[in-house]
Amino acid sequence: MIGTLLEFTSSHIKDKQGIFGIVEMSGIKIVGSFDSMQLKEGMKVKMSECGVGPDGTAFYRFVKA
Repeated sequence: MIGTLLEFTSSHIKDKQGIFGIVEMSGIKIVGSFDSMQLKEGMKVKMSECGVGPDGTAFYRFVKA
């Protein structure tokens, strides 16, 4: 499924470091992580992984489409 990156930022919070963004897919907005900082608002992305972490929270990872 392909979505659109609406906005993104980086986190420096202990144990929560990374690149995170808001992606719109089929009218639903999802917060997920990215492995690359080579991002641009409006670019097409696809979900590469999703699941539930050891602490019970859901996670979503995206890559360029």
